[in-house]
Amino acid sequence: MKKRKLLVVSHMATFFADQLPYIQLCIKSGGWTPVVQFAVPEQYVLPQIAICHDLGIDVYDTYGARILPIPVRQENVSSQSSAAKCFRTLACSVQNKMRQLYARICSFLPSSGRVANPLPKWRALRLRKCVTKCFLAMLEPDVVLLGGDIVGHDTSAVIDECKKAGVPVMVLTHCLCKGQEPARVLRHIPAHSLDYFANRCLVWLFPEWKYTIDGVPLTRLPASEALLMKWLRLAPPKPWVLNSGFADAVLMEGEAMRDYYVHAGLEPSALQLVGSPTHDILHDRIKRRPQLLQELLHKYALPEEKPLLVTALPPDTHYMLPPNACVAHETYAELISAWFQVMKRLTGWNVLVCVHPSVSPDVYKQYENESLKIFKGNTFEVVPLCSLYVASISSTIRWAIMSGIPVLNYDVYGLDYDDYIGLDGVITVQSRNAFEDSLARLTNDSAYRCNIAEAQRKEAPRWATLDGLAHKRVLQLFDALCKEN
Repeated sequence: MKKRKLLVVSHMATFFADQLPYIQLCIKSGGWTPVVQFAVPEQYVLPQIAICHDLGIDVYDTYGARILPIPVRQENVSSQSSAAKCFRTLACSVQNKMRQLYARICSFLPSSGRVANPLPKWRALRLRKCVTKCFLAMLEPDVVLLGGDIVGHDTSAVIDECKKAGVPVMVLTHCLCKGQEPARVLRHIPAHSLDYFANRCLVWLFPEWKYTIDGVPLTRLPASEALLMKWLRLAPPKPWVLNSGFADAVLMEGEAMRDYYVHAGLEPSALQLVGSPTHDILHDRIKRRPQLLQELLHKYALPEEKPLLVTALPPDTHYMLPPNACVAHETYAELISAWFQVMKRLTGWNVLVCVHPSVSPDVYKQYENESLKIFKGNTFEVVPLCSLYVASISSTIRWAIMSGIPVLNYDVYGLDYDDYIGLDGVITVQSRNAFEDSLARLTNDSAYRCNIAEAQRKEAPRWATLDGLAHKRVLQLFDALCKEN
């Protein structure tokens, strides 16, 4: 029997971390062959490319060229032809002339009447559509899997070409995002302000592009980019909501996530409640928790008499904050230094630090000691084994909820997300003093921690069905989409 082919298109390291269990599931099933395309420059996903090569699967770059393992690549290096160099020089020259012309035109306009240059966005979307069309014709995949469909990225162009080619598209949902999250960042970027006349015209014509936060009205994209997407028929019905585009199936992990997105306005018929291969890993590790915890502590030479705290440091998002933002730490180096100082004071606990996919483990290496170690594996492997999980507005918190593990959620960047508000098993704090006080109580008051854990266990079934059968539901959905198309 011929194997079916799954094309995994990944736009960032965090997307790939969620896509990886599906890749491994396809390999394990024996009926599917996964192929990965990274729609970002190769240098940003080198560790992820290495993982794919270790798994023995084909990897392609953003332009559809195959990425060979480094030893093979070095044996086949050839110099670029003079014709190719001339073409690249000519293309750069034309681009620069177009930018200069646009800047000159804008110089005659008042600042409130200027429009963001749509040419780079148009060029990027047309390139992605062209590459995807050729790539689909070459690979002939049965299903395409995206890590997410985000306005501003070119995921909508990939979905559009898949639709034209009759290839079903599935989109993963790795977090809760319905407007507040992007608005917190965009409210400080002038290009999204309604101070611009073009943006006011956009939201008057298309109200779905408007969102108001703290009394400040915004548009999801600058008017020129939003109108370009409308013209190319790539604009989603609800631009402020994650995965609101035109994928055939949007995968949901549990009832809580589905209810969240239905309330946000997504069509219930597109939301497929099948869970995730990660859930089967959580199910297995919860069942074998005593044995796996002992093995983990032994591997990292941690004392068995101490309970385990797992913490996931946030990535560096200082660049997204406004210049006058009031945050506890001015730089990422200060943030992680302060975080580790707090963790090192927990002398009665073993501490494992999980590395964010976008951060090198070497950044944290200097902080290790006999009771604090850096964990380089997948976060979901250790969350079910700990007694307390500490993170910062992270999508990984959902794994702790599913596993019934109490959570301390420190909003270190002051983004004020409400994803986990109302959950008794997740303690959310927004200041350093509150963080240290809450951590001290959770680590020293076992009765209090047990109450928080009990509340978490009651909430867990709404977030996932941990029955060990999620892999079957996912594969059944793959097959169903193939039959429909």
